[in-house]
Amino acid sequence: TGNVLAQNNPKFFEDTCYWHVYREYPQPTGMYQSNDYFKVQGDTIYNGKLYQKIYRKGYTNTPVQPINAAAFTFYGYCLEDSNKVYFGTNFNNQALQYDFNLAAGDSFLFATYDVTINYFVYRYIKVNYVDSVLYGGTWRNRIVFNEIHGAQFPEHIIIEWVRGIGDPNYGPWISPAHVQALKRYGDIELICFTENFNQVIGVCNFIGLEDHINDQENEFTLNPNPCSDKLSITVNTSESLYLQLLDINGKLVLEQAFKNTTQLDIANLPKGMYMVRIKGSTINLAKRVVLVE
Repeated sequence: TGNVLAQNNPKFFEDTCYWHVYREYPQPTGMYQSNDYFKVQGDTIYNGKLYQKIYRKGYTNTPVQPINAAAFTFYGYCLEDSNKVYFGTNFNNQALQYDFNLAAGDSFLFATYDVTINYFVYRYIKVNYVDSVLYGGTWRNRIVFNEIHGAQFPEHIIIEWVRGIGDPNYGPWISPAHVQALKRYGDIELICFTENFNQVIGVCNFIGLEDHINDQENEFTLNPNPCSDKLSITVNTSESLYLQLLDINGKLVLEQAFKNTTQLDIANLPKGMYMVRIKGSTINLAKRVVLVE
């Protein structure tokens, strides 16, 4: 426990992110397919460092599913520290995923699973170049490695790291080992990535997710919705809360602290859709509101 050190330990992801990864490859019984959904929900402090909590819901051999917060289970912790990003199922097994200190010509060691010999081979891959790339209206650091190819890899594979997203082709937690094995026998794709409810890659159709992030037992109500002037907000908790109102592009419109209930005067705002986000020590809520004439 301790003070939140967000200034000294930046977050890899925005506070509200979710994404969808699709995989397929053949098995003796037929084609294996999976749709894995992930979201970022909440933070925790351990030994003075800020960890983001990642949740997952997976479906096997089924199409894209309607999904809400209740379907997700805890997946692991993400930590960004000194421009390095770690991930693990607990605080003591954090593995390095990304190192944004690398420069062109540097190497990174990957543990690559070789499906032909059924064990891990450790190999270095050199950084080809470092630049910035525009995703979701934000310029982000990017590191691009040399192509991975050879007789055992019929398709040339390029691994790239983008800050705040991961690999825009394969997803945040897809290692080169997965990519090599799957590209030989099947395929893998980052279907979509959403940041603060702004579509960054693809289009995420997680039915109900935006309206149910940690929203157990309807703790969070907006009234009226649609709204034309004054919006009443009630949260079923005694915690001290912090409210943010975001426009459709994820831009912060207003923010304030409150407890339990508050009322916003939004009559002078442009008409359209907005996102109301509520954060407390144990909750992270979000719902859409439509402002009409």
